[in-house]
Amino acid sequence: MADGEIVLRKALFRFGRDDELVLSAFREAIVGHLDDIVGEFYIEQMRDPAAAALIGDAQTLRGLHKTMRQYVMALFSGDYGPAYVESRRRMGRVHQARGIPAQLYVTSVKRLSDVIDRAIGQVDCPAGEPARQCCREAVHKLLLFDAQLVFDTYISNLADQVQVSRREIEHHTTTLEQKVAERTQMLETLARTDALTGLLNRRTFFERVDRELASARRYAYPLSLIYLDLNGFKSVNDNHGHHAGDAVLTRVGEVIGTSIRDTDIAGRYGGDEFCIALPHGTAGHAERLCARLTDGFDSRRIDGVSMSMGIAQTGPESFAPADALVQVADAAMYEAKQVARGSRGHVVRIGQWHAQPIWQQNGPACRRRFDPAGGPAGGSRSAMGENRPMVSAADR
Repeated sequence: MADGEIVLRKALFRFGRDDELVLSAFREAIVGHLDDIVGEFYIEQMRDPAAAALIGDAQTLRGLHKTMRQYVMALFSGDYGPAYVESRRRMGRVHQARGIPAQLYVTSVKRLSDVIDRAIGQVDCPAGEPARQCCREAVHKLLLFDAQLVFDTYISNLADQVQVSRREIEHHTTTLEQKVAERTQMLETLARTDALTGLLNRRTFFERVDRELASARRYAYPLSLIYLDLNGFKSVNDNHGHHAGDAVLTRVGEVIGTSIRDTDIAGRYGGDEFCIALPHGTAGHAERLCARLTDGFDSRRIDGVSMSMGIAQTGPESFAPADALVQVADAAMYEAKQVARGSRGHVVRIGQWHAQPIWQQNGPACRRRFDPAGGPAGGSRSAMGENRPMVSAADR
């Protein structure tokens, strides 16, 4: 604490040079009563259960006697500059570190003040009672000055603790917010995706495709869709168990995920069926993607399983709704599947969408009820694909 601050604080209690001189004048007299002052003070302290509990054993009490002797002698030293101030602030830090409550400290100061008052009344003083009264007032002022210094330390330490606690709370809040955001993102991802393949689930797939179709209509660009079905998947489940079947589906999800563009939309339609939408993609683009899919599929050596794929394009002039587009691709896939039954390779067929509903073109017998949320609901499949050969390395 700077000298100017010390002077200002003394002035607040009207503690001046005259007080310093009178305290210094009583020093020798107080030294003769020092043991009595300290002893009487701690007798009263030990009568207070709260103070006695903090003091504890006899060894601690002996140490406190020594410290109190030094404290009382400093009150009558006549020197109350920076060294004195620092000793009081250090005492405050010790009290605060030991967990001494502020109210107990104030009570102890009052007890010490009363004990010193009685001691001043017992010492020899040639100047008489007026000098004793001046000494008492000077002690009271100095003890208040001391208390202010001690409480500065209490408050400073409490402020530091508040800052530490605040930083801890802020860190905890930030960490909690991050965890909540991560959990929310995880839940949102789980709600949108198929847990086994990592692709979109059917509901989210159709939501995305509907939005993309609306954009395609507005800006007049084509959109193609691939409907993919696995051949021989049932045999894998029957002969090797569902764990093996799940492994096949996981690999298919990996193949699709690594083959499509960032702008493409891929989802698991259900069971061993998958759909991929290609914004700004024609049937030719979709056919080339099918080639990449078969390459990726073959590189993973999934024995006994192949793919049948149907392609449908809508736009850029006239547009089919999502369910009709899927139906056309599904019908083309079914035709490819019929061809695949006589071979072991992958087969691709391209279907044609017409503005007139399919069931009106082909008659009631070929009408298939279609529910985007639940998939095909029954009925016969209409072979609507162009007569395309199987996709093979030679054709690419």
